[in-house]
Amino acid sequence: MHLFPTLAGIENNLIPLVAIVGGLFIGLIVIIAVFTTEAAKTKRKQETARELAAYVAEGSMTTDEAERILRAADIKDD
Repeated sequence: MHLFPTLAGIENNLIPLVAIVGGLFIGLIVIIAVFTTEAAKTKRKQETARELAAYVAEGSMTTDEAERILRAADIKDD
């Protein structure tokens, strides 16, 4: 029994298992990255809408101007 097995000594059944587990791990990382990115986009959109609502409330801009900015931001994000 060797303390450190070499790749040649690994049984043939273990290699596919390691490949499957590695693939699942990479897939999980990708899914987490996508959800994090989408959450950040949603947060930015909400912050922008809040800021525009504040400008409209104080009278610095009209609702039409705010609406155009929000529409332009939606087109840009797609």
